[in-house]
Amino acid sequence: GVAPVDADAPQASITDLAYGPLSRQRLDLLYPPEGTPVRGTVVWAHGGGWVGGTNTISEADLGPQWLADQGWVIASVEYDLSTALPGAVHSSFPSAVADMHRAVRWVRRNQLTYGLGTKVVLGGGSAGGHLALLAGLMHPRRTGLRGRDVVVDGIVGFASPTNLQRMYIETRLT
Repeated sequence: GVAPVDADAPQASITDLAYGPLSRQRLDLLYPPEGTPVRGTVVWAHGGGWVGGTNTISEADLGPQWLADQGWVIASVEYDLSTALPGAVHSSFPSAVADMHRAVRWVRRNQLTYGLGTKVVLGGGSAGGHLALLAGLMHPRRTGLRGRDVVVDGIVGFASPTNLQRMYIETRLT
């Protein structure tokens, strides 16, 4: 069973850890409240329409906060955005997926060091949920990573778009 959660206990976090060699490849860890057993880690992709957002988790980020309260460590990932190049929009596919795969590998290799548990799940909200779905379903060889350490135990998406063609048409009609 899961120990009761003390709503007043502060949640510990570690910020600005490098999960890869590129400057954007940073993550923050948000731990469950004190006394809550760790179930595993959710590698979390923030929302922001594929062009914005940040990996910093605030109290307003209900998805990762709720997951942490259930015993999941949140590894909130900064990933390649479609506007990452100054003055130009570029495609962040498949580089954003590769960032997620690399973060999963980092979590698997650092489970004992940071107390991350053995299960690794991909997750995200909105565009981040879409990215989590892509990363969970796309074979790591497509992003240049080899090895079983990028395989995940599950995927959770909060308000993740899954029909982008329909979304595009509905946006144009409004």
